[in-house]
Amino acid sequence: MRHLLTNHILLKVIIKKLIEIKKKMPQLDINIAMSQVLWFTVVFTIFYIFMVKNILPQLARSIKLRKKKIVGKETEDSSSKNNETSLLNKEIEGNLIPSILSTQSLLLDIYSSSASWYETSLKETNTKILYNSNVLYLKTVAELIGSTSILEKKIKKN
Repeated sequence: MRHLLTNHILLKVIIKKLIEIKKKMPQLDINIAMSQVLWFTVVFTIFYIFMVKNILPQLARSIKLRKKKIVGKETEDSSSKNNETSLLNKEIEGNLIPSILSTQSLLLDIYSSSASWYETSLKETNTKILYNSNVLYLKTVAELIGSTSILEKKIKKN
């Protein structure tokens, strides 16, 4: 008996707690939850029908078309590949080779003009800008050579 009384009291406590929780958590209220379930079902059904009727057939067609293209490419004979290669080579010869030749001539022109510019700039720098420095350098070298020759003569005398 005592055991039944304890269970009964425990059950009352649990019911009171559930009522309190229900008051604190309105999202668990059956009236609100049923409305949400209904709208979820309606929206999901519309979305599902739309996908099945419109999107999935387009995807299936696209996949089938891609498979056919792949199979068609695999069964292509070697003559069509050779024709494609020869057309590609002709296109390369027609477009790429003239542009390479014009680029080569342009680079040669640039090289020759830059070489002549370098030579004239070097001469101009030596004659105008560095003239005094060059003269001073030559005098210093001449003096050093002269002093070394004098030293050599003195060394030979001794």
